[in-house]
Amino acid sequence: MLVDDSAAIAKLEAGEWWQGSLIHRSYIADLAKHHPDCEWWILASQACNIYNCDFKSIPVVELVGASVIQELGESRKGGHPREIDLSANGLEGELLIKAESQKRIWVPRRLLVDLNAPKFQVRNDRARPFTYEAQWLDKFSSWLARGYTRIALPDAFNVALGKSQIRDVLESRLAKRKHDDLYGIFMTITADDPDESGSELGVLKPPYDLGILIACYESVDPQPILTQLKKQLFNDLIKDPDSSNGSLTLTRAALAKRLGVRIIEADIEVKPISDIYLSELLGPNTVRYNMVDHHSDSNVSSH
Repeated sequence: MLVDDSAAIAKLEAGEWWQGSLIHRSYIADLAKHHPDCEWWILASQACNIYNCDFKSIPVVELVGASVIQELGESRKGGHPREIDLSANGLEGELLIKAESQKRIWVPRRLLVDLNAPKFQVRNDRARPFTYEAQWLDKFSSWLARGYTRIALPDAFNVALGKSQIRDVLESRLAKRKHDDLYGIFMTITADDPDESGSELGVLKPPYDLGILIACYESVDPQPILTQLKKQLFNDLIKDPDSSNGSLTLTRAALAKRLGVRIIEADIEVKPISDIYLSELLGPNTVRYNMVDHHSDSNVSSH
């Protein structure tokens, strides 16, 4: 490593440049001229790339554009595929911003060496008890990653989930209303055909068996969530979409079964995160359900 590279890395360390550091547009005006509405740029590259000694192998870092907002909106939860509201903090206080995944640029890594230390950082709040609400850097990095890792579920499965209103229960009635209580929703999807047991989920053919695992935080009582979810799936009645006059009703689980998705009460679980084994989440047919991510059926997406 050259001497001047050692000095450059030392300057980066002294400036405390990390993933989540903010750069004002005035410092990179020429590089960001195609996105004039982005007042701030968030450093998206990981620390291992920011501080790598080899500037030849890693000459650039990635920035994501952001604009200032007055209050955090629904997208602070990280479910929108193309934007996220974030809180950044610094010596000047709190700064609320909206980042957009479609507004990205790459800038020379050496540029950071000559900049003053960042005034604002998107950080995680490690206060106890743990809550995901204040894990802003984790939200940001997870949101970026989901742009590449969303699971393509079968179209037939998506359609059945929508028409049976199970999607509405998971998203609107559970994920959005109980968002601060939940770590995540995990689905296990299997098909009857043994020849497809090793196939990608997106190509599985109906009928399907569906299991749902709700992971909640330690401070949350799982029983009321489980009771409410079972009631909505197996007891509450909805209109039968095939009824000519709308007079017939059935449960969401019954309608889902008719549409090719079988679900039984024994396969519905709600557990605190400390009671969940990693092996339960890493099965070949288990996926994390991204609440407002729409998968392979683009007709159901309003974004």
